[in-house]
Amino acid sequence: MIKVLPNQIPQLWDAIKYAVCSTNQLASGNKVYINTLLQDLLSDKAQCFIRTEEDNILAMIVITEISADSMTGDRTLVVKSLFSFKPVDDAVWISDMNQLIKAASNLECKKIIAHSSNPRVFDICQMLGFSERSRCFEYRLEA
Repeated sequence: MIKVLPNQIPQLWDAIKYAVCSTNQLASGNKVYINTLLQDLLSDKAQCFIRTEEDNILAMIVITEISADSMTGDRTLVVKSLFSFKPVDDAVWISDMNQLIKAASNLECKKIIAHSSNPRVFDICQMLGFSERSRCFEYRLEA
């Protein structure tokens, strides 16, 4: 897994947009979120990590951002999107997440938080020793 540099984001933008919209159940027409994400990736306020297969075919995209606790100043790596273009074995996910843990440490983060509605991501996080901190529920109002 490698970190995509901000100047490389335009080359991968279509794949990133697809992955983010898929994992976050967003319509691709959600221009506010998509434009903000693009700006954040280009300015390195958000980070993109990828894994490619042996033939340089894109296999996985992870979007993160760093937040700071307003009370302690502690840095946290927040996993915003985690997307694989095809199913992969647990060992591959564990390897990728261990690399992300190392990257968070290098970025002087004290912890990693992952938000997801995908049960597969829940399983991966539990395998790696993440603890469940909270759950979020949504009630949609008719417009």
